[in-house]
Amino acid sequence: MEDALSKLARLILNDDYFGFERFIDEYNSDVETFKDKYRKLLLKWIDLEDFDEIEDYLSPEYLFEVYANNLNKVFSLDWSGEEYQGQLKGCLTKMLKTYGEQTFKWSLQKFESSINFSKLDKGDYIALLFSAFDKEIEKIGYQLVFIEMYDDEYHYTILEKEKIERALLIKGENFEIYDSKFYEIYITNVGESKSKVMLYLKSKHNIELAAIKSYIENLPILIGKGYLPMIRKLESELNNINCKYVIKEITISS
Repeated sequence: MEDALSKLARLILNDDYFGFERFIDEYNSDVETFKDKYRKLLLKWIDLEDFDEIEDYLSPEYLFEVYANNLNKVFSLDWSGEEYQGQLKGCLTKMLKTYGEQTFKWSLQKFESSINFSKLDKGDYIALLFSAFDKEIEKIGYQLVFIEMYDDEYHYTILEKEKIERALLIKGENFEIYDSKFYEIYITNVGESKSKVMLYLKSKHNIELAAIKSYIENLPILIGKGYLPMIRKLESELNNINCKYVIKEITISS
């Protein structure tokens, strides 16, 4: 098992970590025996018609999510939102119970009364909901942590606040860790590669080429906003066109 995943599993699973190690060892030792033993559990994650080719799906990271979810330690949610109202609150309650904590008071009506739904794009609501819940669980000593697996889902857990800094330093070959903080990234200076920046902005913001020259005079230029993985991607793009930029932490606007 890769070292980064081992570090993450230790933080999240605590005393159950060694059970996860055995789970991985069983898979590595004999896949067919593993499939028979854990058939019921695995079929919650993989369709029956794909079961015979299960080896194509079960990366160490995937096996970790399967194992941790079975212990109510890690859950996932589509980027577009909840499958049903109260899904996220219910999952957070399950995770808090694994720490011996009670759930927290929550008023959906109060939360939604502060939102201007006409200004929300698809996916914005769930980002606001995550942020609001994170503020609630922080009051009792926990914070949300996301495991970016480069798909279209949020994979999330909660950790004690004192573990957050360690968690955010962990990055594996196929995953990275981020928290619920939101950021904006701006171009502050086009640098020496003005033509590259112009073409980038034309594509990124769908601006007519004729309008680009005046557009880049209005610095700083907002390139995007989002969670840390999205900002890292945009930062890489800006580094490739050799411009100067700044990243700011923001409060998600409702």
